[in-house]
Amino acid sequence: MSQLFHEVYGKYFRLLATVLQSETHSEESIRRILEIEGFGETAFSLLPSLVSEEENWHLLKKAEDGYQRILKKQPLHPVTELEKRWLKTMLEDRRIYNFLPRARVDDLLEELTAFESLFSAEMIDYFDRFQEGDPYGEQLYEEHARTLLQAIVTKGLVSIEYQTFGSQTVIQHTVFPEKLEYSQKNDKFRLKAKRKTKSGNWERVTFNLSEIVGVEPLDTIDGTQRSGNVRDKYINCLLKDDRDTLERAMFHFSNYRKVTQKTENEYEYQLTIYYPSQDETELLINILSFGPFLQVIEPQSFIRQMKYRLKRQKELYFPEPVKNVEEN
Repeated sequence: MSQLFHEVYGKYFRLLATVLQSETHSEESIRRILEIEGFGETAFSLLPSLVSEEENWHLLKKAEDGYQRILKKQPLHPVTELEKRWLKTMLEDRRIYNFLPRARVDDLLEELTAFESLFSAEMIDYFDRFQEGDPYGEQLYEEHARTLLQAIVTKGLVSIEYQTFGSQTVIQHTVFPEKLEYSQKNDKFRLKAKRKTKSGNWERVTFNLSEIVGVEPLDTIDGTQRSGNVRDKYINCLLKDDRDTLERAMFHFSNYRKVTQKTENEYEYQLTIYYPSQDETELLINILSFGPFLQVIEPQSFIRQMKYRLKRQKELYFPEPVKNVEEN
């Protein structure tokens, strides 16, 4: 699989391809592309290689109105056979309909008829996943997912009707969707959003996509309307990188904002995870699953919750024997 994610398909190569799409550029327009599409240091590191005389890569040449590409045609990005097989594998995943209409998926699969998938869903055995997943294949469920995804892209408000499992009550919410999140352990999609309270503040909310029974797009809002003082909580941990613990932690906590720093000790890292308050229970369970390789050092409130949960689990599996009291 390393060929599929080779560096020639990375961000820097795609950035240069974007610059070379136009025949001419000013130095300022090149800088803007590198700053907007790249990383923080991209313009500083790449711009001299494009426009300076000393470090020039000779992809652009000086012209009267700026810089002109040396290519006669726009650069192409060829799709390899391995990429096509990977794409077909993704298109055969039943979750793909949350992001693409069925007609579009069918058209793409028809174009990829000559290529074999890398693997099928039947080849994967999930030994630690709950059986009750989302209702993949239901048209209304798929439409809700795509409507919410569109609202995330366009930064729009939506009105959703929400009915929790086992309840007969449907509650309406007006929210600003931020992202759709997939839980591998539960095989469910969740909507992360902000909801405006009666006091005018914003609060973070999480909805199960399968329990959303109605979605209606509303207006698009600007940054000042949706900017709320929503503070995330945080925990500081010490991680011992044994048995690929660091790699597993990056995967398990990929949906959270985090800062990772190497400590002075060998194979030890300090990991700071920022999370919304409603995710605390799920985060606590994930932290405990790492056992002695991940130690929470602050805050004390989170540590107390961990101790309490471990105590309850010990009492559940190793109950203390009941003492018989003999009557005199």
